[in-house]
Amino acid sequence: MTTSFSQYIPDLSPKGSIKQKVGFTTITVAYERPAARGRKIFGGLVPYKKLWRTGAGYCTKIGFNDSVRINGKPIKAGTYSLFTIPDTNEWTIILNSDTSLYATDGYDEKKNEVTFKTRIEKSNRYYESLTIDIDVIPNNALISIAWEKTFASFKVETSTDKKVKDFTEKNLLTGKSKDAEQYGTASEYYLFQNDFNKALIFADKAIVLNPKENWFYSLKADALEKNGKYEEAIAAANNGIEVAQKYGKELGWNAEQQRIVIEELKSKIESLKNKLKK
Repeated sequence: MTTSFSQYIPDLSPKGSIKQKVGFTTITVAYERPAARGRKIFGGLVPYKKLWRTGAGYCTKIGFNDSVRINGKPIKAGTYSLFTIPDTNEWTIILNSDTSLYATDGYDEKKNEVTFKTRIEKSNRYYESLTIDIDVIPNNALISIAWEKTFASFKVETSTDKKVKDFTEKNLLTGKSKDAEQYGTASEYYLFQNDFNKALIFADKAIVLNPKENWFYSLKADALEKNGKYEEAIAAANNGIEVAQKYGKELGWNAEQQRIVIEELKSKIESLKNKLKK
């Protein structure tokens, strides 16, 4: 019986992958991760001003399950190969439609979907192995490529904010939806988007549809606070306490859950009172 040599010798460039949901879009990256092992990487193992597979073995692949924008250009849903051309101060980032390539063999620039340059940065951390990561910037993403102390990145814009805007304009601002949770979720969304007027509008609509849900009063208090209306925010928080006391058991809360909700609102009120004194 012959034993496979690979059982005893590890892969020098093990496969790596990352999958991240960003808003409504899922981004995936699959690549092979070479290690430095004491070698000079950029300007050495990876020459400057030459096309690089951005990994080892087969080309690195990046996929989107929905259309996105990269460097201002629309990119259709699908999987693409990721190539780069490293240089001393900036890299060229390339997405190509051919995902079958080994290294750069057979690369055809006519199949490039987007090509652009990005400045590189120096990292305080030393990356022994090539590392590709996805950082979530609310509803968008920053794709980073790091090795040694060199760090390059580029932004991926999703259509999430547009979809939310279209939905709220069609279903919520018109009053078409009768789902209080949708208005509450929209209020919270716009609080984080710093659109406090819309956050207040949706909190009020949620309360009209379901006046027994104390979360909506908390959202209203937050929106009023952000608008500098502290007295009205205190009134909204007090309404939330009254609702929690009156309907907590009906909503299935136990005594501890009810206490925590009420204490949180009381704490909010004290904070608002302090702001009024200033």
